[in-house]
Amino acid sequence: MLVKEIEESACQHFRETGKRPLGVKKIFVQVPDFRPKHLDHSPAPACHAASIEQYRQLRREYREHFASYREASERLKKGLADPKFPPGSFPPRLPYVPEFRAGPA
Repeated sequence: MLVKEIEESACQHFRETGKRPLGVKKIFVQVPDFRPKHLDHSPAPACHAASIEQYRQLRREYREHFASYREASERLKKGLADPKFPPGSFPPRLPYVPEFRAGPA
């Protein structure tokens, strides 16, 4: 069933584009370990997400985490009592602040 759907989809694609499949001879002529002489390198994304909305949410949460860390760090530098570092962070000269998550540990 699945194979038939794939074949039908491929046939429809070839009809729409006017292209033809390579065929056995052209496939066997190809070099399997071919490497291009030059690769285009683009910068890696800051993080990977399934959608743009998730990407924006991750970036927003990161900025919030970083801002609260910097604020707590400044409080620590000034010697103020009990600077509140965000969960999951590694405060300077203080013990790790555990991150609380829902679900099994």
